[in-house]
Amino acid sequence: MKKIFIALFTIVLFTSCSSDDDSNSAETSIVGSWSLTEMNVAIPVDLNNDGSFNRNLIDEIPCIEGTSNFSANNDFSQSFSVITQEEINGEIVFACQGTERNEGTYEIVGGQIKFTIEGPEPLTETFDYTLNDNTLKIIMPTDDYGTLEMISQRD
Repeated sequence: MKKIFIALFTIVLFTSCSSDDDSNSAETSIVGSWSLTEMNVAIPVDLNNDGSFNRNLIDEIPCIEGTSNFSANNDFSQSFSVITQEEINGEIVFACQGTERNEGTYEIVGGQIKFTIEGPEPLTETFDYTLNDNTLKIIMPTDDYGTLEMISQRD
């Protein structure tokens, strides 16, 4: 289970989104600042062990936060909570411990966004996305939970 969530939250770090319209209006461009509001998985989970299963991981781990900033020259930076897990009295407990920041470039390819994270081992990923007014949704596959929908609102 630890590997699943490490992989899931690693994916979160690489998430970004855009529109293929060259305009910079709020309705057609992702240029600007965005805040993560939902992280929905296809299969409901009970990560906080309260007996209630939710699709939104932020409901299960309320300390999760994320921000993304996109520039007109296709650079981006992101900051997301680092999620830890440990076993306490036989239960897996999740917590947030600081943030991790990533930077790179993004490119719109049809209905997908392709982005490259800078670093010693650059990583390039492509995900489906939708942009509806001031709501940005990135859709990613996961191994154990179906799809993950990362939903952000324009700041």
